[in-house]
Amino acid sequence: MPLEIKEIEWSETENNVTLKVPLKGANTKTLDIFSSPKYIKVSAPPYYYEVALYDEIDDDTSKATINNGQVLFHLQKVTDGLWGQLHASLHKDKEYMKELRAQSLEQKQAKEQEKEKERAAMREQQKKYAVREQMRVDNEERKMREEQKRKEMEQISRDMEQWKNNETGSGTKPSEEKKTPNETERTHVDDEKLIEKKNEKNKQPTPKSSPRINTQIPLLGTTVDASSKDGKDIKILPAPRQSGSIQVDFTPRKLATPARESKLPEEELWLKKVSEMNKMRKVENAEDVVDMEEMNPVWLKDKGNGFFQQGNFVAAINAYTSALVLDSSIPMLYANRAACHLSLKQHRECIQDCTNALELYDPPVQDNAMSRCRALTRRGTAYYQLHQYVDALRDYDAAIKLDPKNQALRTDAFKIRRTLQGVKRTTSVGAKSSSCYGSFR
Repeated sequence: MPLEIKEIEWSETENNVTLKVPLKGANTKTLDIFSSPKYIKVSAPPYYYEVALYDEIDDDTSKATINNGQVLFHLQKVTDGLWGQLHASLHKDKEYMKELRAQSLEQKQAKEQEKEKERAAMREQQKKYAVREQMRVDNEERKMREEQKRKEMEQISRDMEQWKNNETGSGTKPSEEKKTPNETERTHVDDEKLIEKKNEKNKQPTPKSSPRINTQIPLLGTTVDASSKDGKDIKILPAPRQSGSIQVDFTPRKLATPARESKLPEEELWLKKVSEMNKMRKVENAEDVVDMEEMNPVWLKDKGNGFFQQGNFVAAINAYTSALVLDSSIPMLYANRAACHLSLKQHRECIQDCTNALELYDPPVQDNAMSRCRALTRRGTAYYQLHQYVDALRDYDAAIKLDPKNQALRTDAFKIRRTLQGVKRTTSVGAKSSSCYGSFR
């Protein structure tokens, strides 16, 4: 059920109205503000406020700001003058308020539709302007390319004319003059002699006997220089590498659970504590002291439950933490450790453990309904102690849905609502409801 805000402040001048709406501990992310010329609504669960204004305001020039847990309205009057009161005369009439809400919503929708049409028309104009500009740029680029092409064609034509003039004026070149038959025969003989000389130079002498090569197999990783008869060295490649085997040894692990990098610091801390305990017992072989039961998270959970019932909350937290190091997928370990943190007034740690437990109770079914109810109650109590009343009321409402017959939960939820409405706290929340869920499994 929403809580109506009644503690508001307002002031006015001839031209405007200032309105302050307080929001105690509400989440501004879920804040919803609606305004029209004669109606204003503020919704921030669990708070709710609405007002039918005495006269009309200019909705376009009016504005609202959120600061320091309150909404500050600056309303511009349509007609100058003092109102003398903020509410309309029929603001307590339910039928009038219902009709005013519907009328304000219709006016807002019509105004938004008109604005959307204007924005659509503006976008269409901008689109047409962009198309015209693009066409203009394309025309300019096409003209520029055509002008450049024309200049290139003119340059080519001038070059061709100049080449034709040079050909006509110079006549035949000396290199193209006809040679006499004797000169042609002499040139052919000279060319044949040059070809014969090149062939003689390219011929390689054929060795009379094959070179002696050292056929001894070289060692691995070395090269051997073999000398031929004519004194030249010949490189011999080494033999292929020999095959072998590699022995792989895995790192030993003291714990029976799979290794996880995220849990490595916790495991090292736990093993360090075990090692120190073994040293205190003055045992030579410290590895034999660790009992197999201490490696069982269920045994550690039962041990922590016993410590809790004895009132030794620190020892219970250590037992639950050791069990979580071995297996962090058991939600009851987080839930039980949250109860220990709540008893030690470590409220933030309690909230974190309850949140982890609720994430592990997946899927939410009837079998884990009471476990989820316990976690929600403890987290809601921790939120209340931290003065986060909105979060506390949300957790208690969720717990009541899981256990609707629990009167202690309903009593605590009623106290939280009274606190949110500004009533002074007289009794602590969570005393009875937390004790109802103090049992462990």
